[in-house]
Formats: sequence, C-alpha cells, structure tokens
Amino acid sequence: TTRSHPICEVVFASALRVLLDRLLKAVAGATQADQSPAAENAARDSRNLIEEATAKEPRAGEGVRLGERIKDWANAIGEAGKPVVQLITSIMPLLPH
Repeated sequence: TTRSHPICEVVFASALRVLLDRLLKAVAGATQADQSPAAENAARDSRNLIEEATAKEPRAGEGVRLGERIKDWANAIGEAGKPVVQLITSIMPLLPH
C-alpha cells in the first residue's frame, strides 16, 4: 500500500488525528442540542473511537462499529448532527475493517 512508507504512515496518522479531533468537537457541539442518554453514549463512543483508531494495534471492525453508532445517533438528531455525519463519513473508510 502507499502507507507502507514511514513518512506516509506519519502523514496518514496526523491527518486521521485531525479528523478525529474535529469529530470530538462536532459531537460535543451536537450534544448541546440533544442532552439525552443517547447523546452521552455518542460522546463516549467518540472518545472510544479515538482511542481505538489511534491504538498501536486497533481491533479490526471495532472503529467501524463505533462509527456506525455515532452516525446513527447523529442522523437521528437531525440538523445538529449533520457535521458529525459528514466527519464520520470521512473517517470510516480510514478505519481498519
């Protein structure tokens, strides 16, 4: 793959981290509009997603599972969740399947 070169790995990890940080902020903003238990779960899932995606050995499929749950919640809350949906849609293909 193109990410097999050490420099590519660093660039990829850095770009992924930027997207994950943006996701965390978007989820925090969306939870202001939806202060339900589902919003608390989405916030927890986003923190777990960051931990999983940046782990030395991420578990295959775990990040995708968390991403799908976050996306489902964001879709359910409507307009406030759109930034979350956009970010998670960009992040999901970058996660180990």
